Amino acid sequence: MDDIRKSYHKVNNASVYNVARGQTEKSLRMMEHSLTSLSKVLTKDGSLESLQSVNDEMFKDYMLRALSLLSGIANISIIDRNDEILTIPSHFSSHEGQGVALRELPWYLKDASSFSSVTYSEPYLDEYAGYRKVNISSPIYDKKATMSAILSFEIDIKQLGHALRQKVTPLEGESFVVTRKGHVVIHPDPSLKNEILLPEDVVSKMRNAAGMIYDEEQNNYYYYYSYTNPDWLFIYKVEEATLDAIVWEESAKVIYALAISVGMIIICWFLVHSVMKNMFMRVISSINSGMPFNATEEVMAQELINNSQKVETFRKQSTTDELTGLLNRRAFDEKLAQNVISKKPFCLAMIDIDNFKSLNDTYGHIFGDIVLRKVAEEGMKVVEFSGALLFRYGGEEMAIIFESDDPEWAEEQLNEWRVAVEEHTWREKGLQVTFSAGMGSWEREDPEAFIARIDGLLYEAKHQGKNRVICAPRENDEATSESV
Repeated sequence: MDDIRKSYHKVNNASVYNVARGQTEKSLRMMEHSLTSLSKVLTKDGSLESLQSVNDEMFKDYMLRALSLLSGIANISIIDRNDEILTIPSHFSSHEGQGVALRELPWYLKDASSFSSVTYSEPYLDEYAGYRKVNISSPIYDKKATMSAILSFEIDIKQLGHALRQKVTPLEGESFVVTRKGHVVIHPDPSLKNEILLPEDVVSKMRNAAGMIYDEEQNNYYYYYSYTNPDWLFIYKVEEATLDAIVWEESAKVIYALAISVGMIIICWFLVHSVMKNMFMRVISSINSGMPFNATEEVMAQELINNSQKVETFRKQSTTDELTGLLNRRAFDEKLAQNVISKKPFCLAMIDIDNFKSLNDTYGHIFGDIVLRKVAEEGMKVVEFSGALLFRYGGEEMAIIFESDDPEWAEEQLNEWRVAVEEHTWREKGLQVTFSAGMGSWEREDPEAFIARIDGLLYEAKHQGKNRVICAPRENDEATSESV
């Protein structure tokens, strides 16, 4: 829901920027351009200097034609150096007829040097007309750079308000323009006089060029855009309840669509599962019975066979030592754990090739690899039909698990392997390879303790002269079996 709310904040800010910049501000800049252009024309052709009064009929016609060419301007007013005023269109020809003091007019420029080329008046209520007005004014200078007149356009704020009323907004809300004091300037409702639409404490928070403010007291969101000249704010007000209703509606749509999607996925899964299950059963049945099957089932059957072969290949690769072809340390740990969990009696032997480091140093590592492979090969010959499993434990150390509770038989197998290695003839003259081993039955201890106990027997065999098997003492047999 927060994501939906944030997305609407972005959309509303973008809408405010487009309307404030692309519509309202564009209209104001066009009016400013028209004002400065007419001011330059009156200065350049010397029309005002040759006039004795701005109420000259020919000048009135000239200004009336100018007004007809301008868009968004309600009327044109000009005050000359004699303090005579001309307003086109107007029911009066002079300020005396209107009963208005010229210097008290909201748009009168008392000190032209302090004003820019275009100055906006504060919004004011014309008591005679009965509605609020805003003027933009510009001084007109003679050839001596002295202000000779003031030219002013009354902005048709009703027309600008009507344009806001016609604008489609993302949410139901209210768009208007206010001063920095919160007074209304442009509003879709032309009947508003000079009301304060925003409290000053809310306006004071609008310090950036554009943004969003939340009013906790009124529960309203205010999206705003700041103008530079004039110092106004374009506001788009949206009630919190309106935004919440839209967010809930959008969230409900998302949840509903998600629920439908999940439901469709579940239904499709059950359908596919049912179809595939039936097809797999037919394929497996055909494979087992040798019965023929259609083309689709044949492809699936071949894929099943290929996949099973790949799985078997990966399994062997993950549990086989590449150099010797024996099972690796990972396979040893798994098998030992299985035997301990099943609590079946078994025997374990740890084997270490004697003087292997010296062999590597003397004949090289390649020859060392040959020795490892040959010792492993002789071991696999001995245990091939016994059901025992042979592992490369690490380096020159190997292990063998006998699936038997007969230590004597296991010892015989181990010595047969030891003798085969000892009697092997190597290409290198005078070379003899031997190994030492420790062996014992599992006495229901932890795997780590069991391995440590068998390793201790292996080290004892090394200490007693190598090339021998040391077995753990058996019941009713205090002597240690040694074979040399």
